[in-house]
Amino acid sequence: MKSLLIVRHSKAEDVSAGINDFQRPLSARGRDEAAKLARIIRQANIHPELLLSSSARRTRETSAALCEALGLQAGQQLYRDDLYLAGEELMRSMLEDVDGTVHCCAIVGHNPGVSELLTFLCAHCTLSLPTSGAALLQLTVDSWSDLFQDCSVEDTLFLPE
Repeated sequence: MKSLLIVRHSKAEDVSAGINDFQRPLSARGRDEAAKLARIIRQANIHPELLLSSSARRTRETSAALCEALGLQAGQQLYRDDLYLAGEELMRSMLEDVDGTVHCCAIVGHNPGVSELLTFLCAHCTLSLPTSGAALLQLTVDSWSDLFQDCSVEDTLFLPE
């Protein structure tokens, strides 16, 4: 059985002149929410062995809060340009390539892709993840390459207040 933590990045600054969407940083509220989410995940005793993240600035900043709280080292973090605004199929393809020795993986990305991935793996999880929202799924697969629709047998949602 594998565990997957799906995280939507925290609240970013609004688009402004001179800053493109990819470079938007977290807002002050987003930084607070990222730190709070990271503490909640640590307190829930969730220990990803690998974190996959979009390389957009707001996801890198959200991921940094998670990595610091969870003690993830540089070799356990993979930032990918192609995760920026990736859809469910591309995210699933990336997960299918995760080494089989990894039991718990985190993926930090953007909507609608993270919510689409959540709904694909967990049919009754039909919500759109809000910023700083996360879902922990227990998957009925022994290998990441065996992911299939509705393969989650248990889910825990972490939603901002």
